[in-house]
Amino acid sequence: MQVTTRYFLDEERKLRQMPLESGLSLWLKYLVVAVVLGSLVEIISALGRFLFVHPPWLVFFIVLGVFGLALGTLAMWLRTRGELVQFLIGTILAVAIEALNAMRIIPFLGWHFAPGFPFGITNDWGRSLVLGFAGGVGILLVNALMRGLYKRRLRLG
Repeated sequence: MQVTTRYFLDEERKLRQMPLESGLSLWLKYLVVAVVLGSLVEIISALGRFLFVHPPWLVFFIVLGVFGLALGTLAMWLRTRGELVQFLIGTILAVAIEALNAMRIIPFLGWHFAPGFPFGITNDWGRSLVLGFAGGVGILLVNALMRGLYKRRLRLG
């Protein structure tokens, strides 16, 4: 059993490290995966009228900057860490971003949610906490997608 466990853990470590990828190539792939995820989130939010971004061009900064650069880079840096660490760091940062938006530090830039979104929450601080969990899940999702793409690369050569 020890031999099997050691082999499994070594394979998991290799999948997380992705040694066949160069630094820039790996970062660009993480960036693309995070931008696609961010685009899906923003499209679903806009179609469902859950989220309103003001001014509307800010959505491009959110998708490319927050999701792409920030989430993608952070997910890449945390890929070798355990899922709990990834989740906690992503959650803490997302709570901070949502809280900064709730404080309206820059009054003419930001986003607001449909009344009672999500789960009937109307308090900005409670909403920041709940939506912060999505940031933790986002990092896990980006890393899971990247591991899946890396496994595919290993299979196909």
